[in-house]
Amino acid sequence: MDDEGHPFDWQELLKDLFVVHYSEQKPKDAAAVVRYRGKCFSIADDDDESHSKFALLDQLADLVAGDVQQTAPVLTLPIGGG
Repeated sequence: MDDEGHPFDWQELLKDLFVVHYSEQKPKDAAAVVRYRGKCFSIADDDDESHSKFALLDQLADLVAGDVQQTAPVLTLPIGGG
């Protein structure tokens, strides 16, 4: 709900970034679902564009939070003569 008690318009905030659906029940065709204050917010599984953008935002949030595992460089040594 917004400050005036009306349903919040997520598209106003997200513009065309990705599409978020909400419902009372958990949708069966969702790639991502979050329950918040009695509602289910989701991204449809067949919405590839929204799904990939959401995944990118998730990775960026991990970077900001410092939750990314560092990968050490691979050291290769020549073994054997010749």
